[in-house]
Amino acid sequence: MNINEFMNSDFYTNYLDELDRKLSVKIDRESKVHEVVMEGENEALQFSSVSLDDICWLITNYRDETISYIIKKYARYIEPNGGKDNIVNLPPKINFPIGHLIEFFLMLKAPDKLASYIRKIRIPDAHQYVKEITEIFNARN
Repeated sequence: MNINEFMNSDFYTNYLDELDRKLSVKIDRESKVHEVVMEGENEALQFSSVSLDDICWLITNYRDETISYIIKKYARYIEPNGGKDNIVNLPPKINFPIGHLIEFFLMLKAPDKLASYIRKIRIPDAHQYVKEITEIFNARN
């Protein structure tokens, strides 16, 4: 199964349904996810060595915890009214949970690989970001 098939599977759609019920904004399931974004998602899976089977396992076994993590992380990083840069806050697309699930899986199963992964996907100030998401992960329940 590739990532597009996964994101359109009943299993993942059911997860999105539950996330939609708890997230402050509805996930945009109609707009196409740009090809460059999908390439980034595939690279993130490769860089992290997390498979779609791992993501399925995570959703199956840590459904509530992952949803809590995603909601808390979204609330922490969304900037009201676009923040100082006046960024337009569009609803997240169907790929939205993938990166969060990868991070969650790494923190759960391979925390020693998290910082390296974050640097590989080029998140600015990786050390600080790892610290912040680890705090969110630890407070997910």
